[in-house]
Amino acid sequence: MLHSNGEHLEHFHSYQKLSPTEKASENTIDVHTDQGLFIAFTPALIASHDENTGAPDLNSPMQESEGFYVETSQGKTAMVDLTSEDDLVFMLGDGVNQYINTKLKKDEQSLSKILRATPHAVKLQVHGEHLARVWYGLMVLPPSSAYSEKDGMTYGEIRNLLTASKNDDIPVGLGCSSTDMRALEGGDECFEQGAMRCWHRCMPLVDHDVSFDTCTDENHAIKCVNPRLQVSTGENHGDYFLKCTDSVVEVTPYPPLPQSPQDPEVCTQDAWDAFNMEGNDYMYSFNLTTDRTDANFYWTPNAAEGKIKGRLVFNGQYGWIGFGFINQKPDAGHKGMNGGHVVMATLGDPYTYSPVTGFDLTTDSKVAEYVINEFGGSSYRHWNIPEVDETNAEVTVSEGDCFTSLEFDLDKIHETEFDVEGHNNVMWAANPTDYFGGYHSRNRAFFTVEWMTGKVLFGKELNPVLETAVADGPIVTPTETDASGVSSLSAPISVAFTSILSLLYMFA
Repeated sequence: MLHSNGEHLEHFHSYQKLSPTEKASENTIDVHTDQGLFIAFTPALIASHDENTGAPDLNSPMQESEGFYVETSQGKTAMVDLTSEDDLVFMLGDGVNQYINTKLKKDEQSLSKILRATPHAVKLQVHGEHLARVWYGLMVLPPSSAYSEKDGMTYGEIRNLLTASKNDDIPVGLGCSSTDMRALEGGDECFEQGAMRCWHRCMPLVDHDVSFDTCTDENHAIKCVNPRLQVSTGENHGDYFLKCTDSVVEVTPYPPLPQSPQDPEVCTQDAWDAFNMEGNDYMYSFNLTTDRTDANFYWTPNAAEGKIKGRLVFNGQYGWIGFGFINQKPDAGHKGMNGGHVVMATLGDPYTYSPVTGFDLTTDSKVAEYVINEFGGSSYRHWNIPEVDETNAEVTVSEGDCFTSLEFDLDKIHETEFDVEGHNNVMWAANPTDYFGGYHSRNRAFFTVEWMTGKVLFGKELNPVLETAVADGPIVTPTETDASGVSSLSAPISVAFTSILSLLYMFA
């Protein structure tokens, strides 16, 4: 049903549970959140029909159905007592996370206004063949043509996938917010793999030394948590893992940087342009700016010494910033992030880093060389001890704590050498919002550089070459570099690559 004020989806559901095929503790429809901004629905009823003809038995009064549960913000499950006499229920969907919460500022006042989508589940009791649970709801959805950054496809495509069953008898994705939500009767894919949903994927229990047999303490359950023991639905990005715990603490944002957010009266476009070009006597430049981040990379190759003098400039504050080599193994995790060799500046001593409290802001910042953990967890806490403690690199923060640059003059990062007369697949990332190593938001990219010619391309392939940097002297201003052909991608290409890169979890 399409209205002038938006696209609505009407649900008419009829359920039957004729035999005890589920365990008593299992839900008929597992905990999930709905698509769209909200759903309005009437309480479910148990309706009768003639056992011989299948026609509705209008002479038998309908009864209210129990078994509708919501998960509270404390992580507890509670059955909702609804009456069909005069109840009409409005429930927020995952759309508030996609269209509203992401637009809020990161200050305390705005964070207090975050809306919460309602996780809910259905658990049916066995009943006779002549009975069925019937339910009606009206869901307010985004337009079919609107693009979901989370899933990398339009909402119309997502809904088409969610309505595609594994077989004709089992419905899946009943109004859920993403393609990984399925009714338990359709098969809990994670459970079948001996895993649970965590960090946007099925995370094996065995990798975290937990099992349902051993997690038997009172009030304990296997949950997806972060090092602060905050419980995730499985759809949070960052440092999350499986643990047997009684914690019911809801996920909260990391504490922001002391100087966050940027002061717009100080961190102006003119100030950014000046910092961006400060001391830039480099031979080549590549514009890393996309619709989600503002950054540039400058470099000068030194073939005689096999070195690269580089400067990564970022329009953002300094929690940490890093640059390095992609792991070239075909099976390298996170598209080559895992096992990568990087030079990284941190706001505090990495040796005292805690995933619970972050970097110790009373210690000095440090620039060092690292190997991102290849196996056994890629979060920073697994590889926070530098491989090279003293390196020819430094970090610079602008006046007013507005902008950050990472500068280096190196022949290699740890054990990976710059192929000065050839090309390298490299990556960068930064965290401008907090003093933890668990997240980088959208400030990252993979790109490939041919050092001597200045040819650069987003991604891991240099052919076909899309852009060539200017090689006839220092770059004067950002406007002149763009006008003279320095490798800044055109808007359509930039948006396309940004969409692809949104699938990569770099520096997580």
